[in-house]
Amino acid sequence: FRVLLVELVQDAGVETLEVKEGDQVKAGQVLITLDPTDYQIALKDAQATFDQAESDYERAQELVAQDFISRTDFDAKEAAWKTAGAALERAKQDLAYTKLQASFDGVISQRYAERFEEVQAKQPVLAMQDNQSLQIKVDIPEAVVLSVRPSDSGRPEPGRIPVTASFDSKPGQAFDLVLREISTRADPATQTFEATFSM
Repeated sequence: FRVLLVELVQDAGVETLEVKEGDQVKAGQVLITLDPTDYQIALKDAQATFDQAESDYERAQELVAQDFISRTDFDAKEAAWKTAGAALERAKQDLAYTKLQASFDGVISQRYAERFEEVQAKQPVLAMQDNQSLQIKVDIPEAVVLSVRPSDSGRPEPGRIPVTASFDSKPGQAFDLVLREISTRADPATQTFEATFSM
């Protein structure tokens, strides 16, 4: 299973929790909304600073063309305008981060925060699982590592060992595996290479 811990990029208060444990979610679906008030204020401030810097820059363009200001003064106005633009983009991004969305289809496996709770940056608030595909990690001996390399088609090729998985709960059944990645350095203790297959 692919598991994703949904973490915050900023300190904030949880305004709404749109999901509960066990809910199926779609990619792009809003999971949590954070209180946007502080970020809306910061965006307005950044917009005002940018508007002023842009106006100063445009005025400086006219003045430098007529030799009324030095090139150094013009460069300072241009730098202030670019800095204000970057700050504005950052404020917009911070506001966008107040809506946490699912990055893939999956299931909410655990909730770590509640509504109206104050949460810190980097604090997990949800765990999601993608249970549409299963990933299996195995250690492969050096003697057989070349025979399980991925093919261009993603399917087994002549001379390569087909890889399957079986489970105690499904006796007599074998499931084909597709190699996703393989380490290029052997583990020093076991002299094996870690490979990741998906089913």
